[in-house]
Amino acid sequence: MNGALHEEFELIVTESDEVTTLPGYYETRTRVYYVTATRAVYLLAAPGQRAMLHAIEALPSDAVGVGASPDPRLRALASVADDLAARPGPVGVCAELESFTSPAARVSP
Repeated sequence: MNGALHEEFELIVTESDEVTTLPGYYETRTRVYYVTATRAVYLLAAPGQRAMLHAIEALPSDAVGVGASPDPRLRALASVADDLAARPGPVGVCAELESFTSPAARVSP
């Protein structure tokens, strides 16, 4: 060989500030959140709302992980959140409505 052959290459390293959130309950001073096994995040309780199930993009930065919720309503909502996050697409009534309103389900006169 007549000398070393060097191929040029470029290495790009990216860093992410995104922290992987573990499943479970999280709290801020005034709110309770739940993260499912699929990492979907739901708001379960807020001022003026003792219990709700509202999907959100991500946990707020001041949310702190806590043990299991002592409130049975919040545990029930967390169970529903797990079920919703595990099923892709419409479920329940939404799936029935979708099949009812789809062009294939319509009967022409």
